[in-house]
Amino acid sequence: MHRTAYVDPAFMEDEMGAAFSDTWQYVGPLAKLNNPGDHIVAALGRTSVVVSRDTDGALKGMVNICRHRLHPVALEDGSSKMLQCRYHGWSYRLDGSLLNAPRCRDELQLKKSEHGLLPIAVTTLGPWVFANLDVNAAPLVDLIADCRDFVDQMIDNGRRFTYREQTTTTINGNWKLFVENALECYHCPLIHSETFAKAFQVGNGEYDSRVFANANTQYGPAKLVSESLPEGRSPGGFQFLFLPPNSLVAIDDFAMFVLRVVPTSPTTCDVISDMYVDESMPADALEEWVSIYYTKTMEEDAGAVELQQHGFTSGAVAYGRLLPQSENALAFFEKWIMTRIDLHGSRSTAS
Repeated sequence: MHRTAYVDPAFMEDEMGAAFSDTWQYVGPLAKLNNPGDHIVAALGRTSVVVSRDTDGALKGMVNICRHRLHPVALEDGSSKMLQCRYHGWSYRLDGSLLNAPRCRDELQLKKSEHGLLPIAVTTLGPWVFANLDVNAAPLVDLIADCRDFVDQMIDNGRRFTYREQTTTTINGNWKLFVENALECYHCPLIHSETFAKAFQVGNGEYDSRVFANANTQYGPAKLVSESLPEGRSPGGFQFLFLPPNSLVAIDDFAMFVLRVVPTSPTTCDVISDMYVDESMPADALEEWVSIYYTKTMEEDAGAVELQQHGFTSGAVAYGRLLPQSENALAFFEKWIMTRIDLHGSRSTAS
């Protein structure tokens, strides 16, 4: 894509609708929604959403915007018997239906049935919760049918992990640059020589990246075999799944990280990461692994993306280049973006 795709506000306006308005995006761990009243808050593009566990046990998804004055009804993850806007007190049941609107009986005479929170689609893949602003969206499982064996294997491997915490990292780079960095390991031998590349085989012909209709899967065999593995367990290597536009799942022997990349401006983004850990691993070995093979690797990626953003912002070079094999997933992602912009109608020329 042309460099303007990474700096131009008009292009960002196009992709906010084209990439985020009707796609499945990771919103949080199922472990946070065990009981009625539990809810999580996330952003699908610019739209805040809330997913709750209803009293009947079902997951319900809603746009996190009060129907009165558009204030959010939930400010953070938590648990409550209802969702109440803290601005004027309008309250909603866990399924999004309007429960109470102070003073409206005397002044407005509104129909409660017509003023519930706007619904969104919700689904799960194993321990991961996904949402879509389009309530009529095709099921996520249908979109990944051609790589379902790999996804099922990741889901099965993910069962041994326990959710620990969520962190947010602000990146001074376009959201697509961070996604693209995650989609290739061509950079791994150099940028991650003392971190990720020490733990997994990342050389040419060793690291496997496969493109499907609506996903990218990656696998890096284990290089560093930990003595901390439980008896009888062979090293599983590194498994990775990308679901466009912005959901990234990574699993190794010690931990599982699920990331969503949220655009905040044409040249900045937030990377929201949910960390799950294998508590059967010795605590000291687990903490050392996470520190080196996630935290430091993440810092290296963020640094590379921020330096790369300077190159795109400068305007000196109009286009980069992609290696057809080593960067096959980047080509898939960029084509996916441009195809969706074309389908939605576009003002951009960044192709």
